[in-house]
Amino acid sequence: MKRISEKNFREAWGGIASLSLALPLMWTEVTRRGFTLLDLAGWMAESRPGGRVAVRARVEIAAGSDADFVVFDSEREFVVAKESLYYRHPVSPYLEKPCAEL
Repeated sequence: MKRISEKNFREAWGGIASLSLALPLMWTEVTRRGFTLLDLAGWMAESRPGGRVAVRARVEIAAGSDADFVVFDSEREFVVAKESLYYRHPVSPYLEKPCAEL
């Protein structure tokens, strides 16, 4: 039902649970494990996650490529709650877990 072979998350049934939490959860673990913001940028952008889910315009960091920016307070956290999940089926393995607030 997720239609993985099509590699297009826009066609996936019910969305991809917890995809919206990827960046705050990654930041939480990056800092806990002693990595840096540059490490995170590489993993989240240069490792081509956009290409894996058919968001072709965002597959590299280069002049002329599309870009998204995120501004956040690296010291703030929130606890993942069902009420803060804005997708069709608000389930997540991260419910009740703290993560960085973006």
